[in-house]
Amino acid sequence: MKYLACPYSHPEPSVREIRFQAVTDLAASKVAAGEHILSPITHGHALAMTDHKLPMEFEYWEALCKKMIDACDEVMVLTLEGWKESVGVQAEIRYAVETGKPVSYI
Repeated sequence: MKYLACPYSHPEPSVREIRFQAVTDLAASKVAAGEHILSPITHGHALAMTDHKLPMEFEYWEALCKKMIDACDEVMVLTLEGWKESVGVQAEIRYAVETGKPVSYI
Protein backbone atom coordinates (compact mmCIF):
# COMPACT_ATOMS: atom_id res chain seq x y z
CA MET A 1 0.00 0.00 0.00
CA LYS A 2 1.21 3.52 -0.77
CA TYR A 3 0.65 6.71 1.22
CA LEU A 4 -0.05 9.70 -1.04
CA ALA A 5 1.17 12.97 0.49
CA CYS A 6 0.61 16.47 -0.91
CA PRO A 7 0.42 20.03 0.39
CA TYR A 8 -2.99 21.06 1.69
CA SER A 9 -2.99 23.89 4.24
CA HIS A 10 -3.42 27.37 2.82
CA PRO A 11 -5.26 30.50 3.99
CA GLU A 12 -7.39 30.46 0.80
CA PRO A 13 -10.16 27.84 0.81
CA SER A 14 -10.03 27.70 -3.00
CA VAL A 15 -6.37 26.56 -2.89
CA ARG A 16 -7.21 23.84 -0.38
CA GLU A 17 -10.05 22.69 -2.64
CA ILE A 18 -7.77 22.60 -5.72
CA ARG A 19 -5.21 20.57 -3.79
CA PHE A 20 -7.89 18.19 -2.51
CA GLN A 21 -9.24 17.67 -6.02
CA ALA A 22 -5.78 17.07 -7.52
CA VAL A 23 -4.70 14.47 -4.96
CA THR A 24 -8.11 12.78 -4.94
CA ASP A 25 -8.12 12.51 -8.73
CA LEU A 26 -4.62 11.00 -8.68
CA ALA A 27 -5.56 8.58 -5.91
CA ALA A 28 -8.69 7.50 -7.79
CA SER A 29 -6.77 6.91 -11.02
CA LYS A 30 -4.17 4.81 -9.18
CA VAL A 31 -6.87 2.80 -7.40
CA ALA A 32 -8.62 2.27 -10.75
CA ALA A 33 -5.30 0.93 -12.09
CA GLY A 34 -5.17 -1.63 -9.27
CA GLU A 35 -2.87 0.13 -6.79
CA HIS A 36 -3.64 0.31 -3.09
CA ILE A 37 -3.50 4.00 -2.15
CA LEU A 38 -4.05 5.79 1.14
CA SER A 39 -4.75 9.49 0.58
CA PRO A 40 -4.87 11.33 3.91
CA ILE A 41 -5.97 14.59 2.29
CA THR A 42 -8.90 12.86 0.58
CA HIS A 43 -9.89 11.37 3.93
CA GLY A 44 -9.19 14.40 6.13
CA HIS A 45 -10.71 17.03 3.82
CA ALA A 46 -13.99 15.12 3.68
CA LEU A 47 -14.06 14.84 7.48
CA ALA A 48 -13.08 18.48 8.04
CA MET A 49 -15.94 19.64 5.80
CA THR A 50 -18.58 18.01 8.02
CA ASP A 51 -20.60 19.78 10.69
CA HIS A 52 -18.03 18.59 13.23
CA LYS A 53 -15.72 21.45 12.18
CA LEU A 54 -12.50 19.47 12.54
CA PRO A 55 -9.26 21.44 12.27
CA MET A 56 -7.46 21.45 8.93
CA GLU A 57 -3.95 22.00 10.29
CA PHE A 58 -1.42 19.19 10.02
CA GLU A 59 -0.72 19.24 13.77
CA TYR A 60 -4.25 17.95 14.39
CA TRP A 61 -3.86 15.10 11.88
CA GLU A 62 -0.18 14.25 12.46
CA ALA A 63 -0.67 11.23 14.73
CA LEU A 64 -3.18 9.69 12.32
CA CYS A 65 -0.88 10.37 9.35
CA LYS A 66 1.97 8.57 11.10
CA LYS A 67 -0.27 5.55 11.74
CA MET A 68 -1.21 5.55 8.07
CA ILE A 69 2.44 5.74 7.00
CA ASP A 70 3.21 2.86 9.37
CA ALA A 71 0.63 0.77 7.50
CA CYS A 72 2.13 1.58 4.09
CA ASP A 73 5.14 0.29 2.17
CA GLU A 74 5.99 3.60 0.49
CA VAL A 75 5.27 7.32 0.64
CA MET A 76 4.55 9.08 -2.65
CA VAL A 77 4.61 12.88 -2.73
CA LEU A 78 2.45 14.76 -5.20
CA THR A 79 4.66 17.78 -5.89
CA LEU A 80 1.99 20.44 -6.19
CA GLU A 81 3.10 24.03 -5.74
CA GLY A 82 4.03 24.53 -2.10
CA TRP A 83 5.12 20.96 -1.34
CA LYS A 84 8.65 22.01 -0.37
CA GLU A 85 7.30 24.59 2.10
CA SER A 86 4.52 22.38 3.46
CA VAL A 87 5.03 21.60 7.15
CA GLY A 88 2.91 18.47 6.77
CA VAL A 89 4.59 17.10 3.65
CA GLN A 90 8.06 17.69 5.05
CA ALA A 91 7.09 15.98 8.33
CA GLU A 92 5.65 13.03 6.40
CA ILE A 93 8.86 12.71 4.34
CA ARG A 94 11.01 12.86 7.49
CA TYR A 95 8.88 10.23 9.22
CA ALA A 96 8.99 7.95 6.18
CA VAL A 97 12.79 8.20 6.06
CA GLU A 98 13.08 7.65 9.83
CA THR A 99 10.98 4.50 9.56
CA GLY A 100 12.77 3.15 6.49
CA LYS A 101 10.00 3.75 3.96
CA PRO A 102 11.00 4.67 0.41
CA VAL A 103 9.83 8.10 -0.79
CA SER A 104 9.01 8.83 -4.43
CA TYR A 105 7.89 12.04 -6.10
CA ILE A 106 5.15 12.62 -8.67
